Amino acid sequence: IQIMSLENDIRRGLAEGEFFMLYQPIFDLNANTLSGFEALMRWRHPVRGLVSPSEFIPVAEESGSIFELGNFALVQACGEMAGAMARYPAAAGLTLSVNLSPRQFSRPGLTEQIDQALTSTKLPPAALVLEITESSIMKHPESSANILERLKQRGVSIALDDFGTGYSSLSALQRLPLDRLKIDMSFVARITDSAEDREIVRAAITLAQSLHLVTVAEGIETAAQSEVLRGLGCALGQGFLC
Repeated sequence: IQIMSLENDIRRGLAEGEFFMLYQPIFDLNANTLSGFEALMRWRHPVRGLVSPSEFIPVAEESGSIFELGNFALVQACGEMAGAMARYPAAAGLTLSVNLSPRQFSRPGLTEQIDQALTSTKLPPAALVLEITESSIMKHPESSANILERLKQRGVSIALDDFGTGYSSLSALQRLPLDRLKIDMSFVARITDSAEDREIVRAAITLAQSLHLVTVAEGIETAAQSEVLRGLGCALGQGFLC
């Protein structure tokens, strides 16, 4: 019953304009300069206050309202980024990362949806990075490669999210037209204390470099973590420290 009421609430909340986007900065770890932002969706519920995405996203995935939510996030974020670029010429080279859920990624018409968002908001395709989780790509690597290829033809970039938590094979990774590899925050959190985690991150960065991918570390919270990541050759980072 609670899930059903949350499901109805999500649709109502979308209609009432209760969902909004926040932007987490992504920094170049070497130059210590702003590189772009990741768009994160939040829900300001009239009764419950701020509802965590970890609570509403799984329900939306299950019920199918993830398509409306995902489209809202995409169009809203592209529009706000395009507006910022128009106001601040210095923002010209920045990127906007938007997450695609597994169901969004596997649904027909995704490329048309991306086209429409870029056209209606006038965001340059080169500014958009689509983040896709390892698990949603690896279920069907062949068809995923085709979808990603079509998206890449639009001029957008593709980031593989939560890398290290899934089960991607190296041969599958090689065949996918990726641009970025995102190192999961669970590894970053332990990078200063655990030699094992440090080696996992080192291996991920080495792999990414051999595939000519940009590495992005998530969840950086301390200067020490940032220092280790820089030493390992990680290009970009995001998190509370940044």
